Amino acid sequence: MFLSLNKYKDNIKSQTIDKINYLINMITKENQKYIDYENNSKVYKNYKDYKIDVVKMLIYNNSDKNKFDQIKKLDELFEKIENDEFYD
Repeated sequence: MFLSLNKYKDNIKSQTIDKINYLINMITKENQKYIDYENNSKVYKNYKDYKIDVVKMLIYNNSDKNKFDQIKKLDELFEKIENDEFYD
């Protein structure tokens, strides 16, 4: 990976190179805990575990099961509205 980055570095913006280097540095720090301050300060064993969890959530949020659950909730809401339970 490093060879490819060095080989094509002239064609990549410096900001992108900085982000890639940051990602590589963070992933290689296996013994350093990572705190996700955007998610109730959830603590992960390391940055790699954090990124794995982020990808899992992205997959779940875009999965058919999640869409099915959302549709089911909408159906329940419409049913409550029809039965005037919503305004109680």
